[in-house]
Amino acid sequence: MSLKVFSLNIECNKHFERWPQVIRAEQPDLVCLQEVFETDMPYISEQLGMQGSFSPMLDVSDENKYSIPIRGRWGIGYFTNLQISQPVVGPDLSAIEHTSLPSGLKVFYYSGTSEIKKFVAPNDASRIFVVGTVTKDGQQYTIGTTHFTWSGDGQATEEQHQDQHKFLQILQQFPDLIFCGDFNAPRGGEIFSEFEKHFTDNLPKDVTTTIDLELHYAAPLYLVVDTIFSTSHYKVNNVRAVSGLSDHIGVVGEVERT
Repeated sequence: MSLKVFSLNIECNKHFERWPQVIRAEQPDLVCLQEVFETDMPYISEQLGMQGSFSPMLDVSDENKYSIPIRGRWGIGYFTNLQISQPVVGPDLSAIEHTSLPSGLKVFYYSGTSEIKKFVAPNDASRIFVVGTVTKDGQQYTIGTTHFTWSGDGQATEEQHQDQHKFLQILQQFPDLIFCGDFNAPRGGEIFSEFEKHFTDNLPKDVTTTIDLELHYAAPLYLVVDTIFSTSHYKVNNVRAVSGLSDHIGVVGEVERT
């Protein structure tokens, strides 16, 4: 048996006519979405037919030069109808700020804090790792998601290096793990390659971009910045990139325990 995961940066509320019906047709067990507004969570949950948990990263309450809608708290949505329990973590995570959600999820902060800032620039956002252990057919899967620190030109920055160091400290405290999301760092670059030293990148190598070539404002860009990573405890099969949904391309895969 396997568990089907779908990850997508939805670009706020700009593409509701595109992606919900496609994801619903895929019939995933778990959906991880980035750039979600808290106010849109009920609508998204209804569209997907799933229970959702929201974790804020930023407060977009004022006009901004990045064309992000003024809709309040913005962050990560984690959607599933499976039972969620607290993940097993190592003792070294006790010193890192975290929040436990009523759903059973945990949120770890590797940049910023739970005191959410108002948006002025992209990296005002607190950078978080949202993770839980879900159960399907008697098997448990620890699955997390993130929206990593932004870089304007795809080149690694000192801020990204610092945040990745703390993020890896968090990730390495999980005995087994699947994690997905928007990593804001292209495959082949310093940041992505550092993740690959510790985890398997499951997106097929013939996928040359996860920036949608029709819908992204700066298209065409050939950068793979979205994927599903895993430890050796899992095999991720039938991983595909799904375009035409948002400014990013969605990633879907079927997870099995090894």
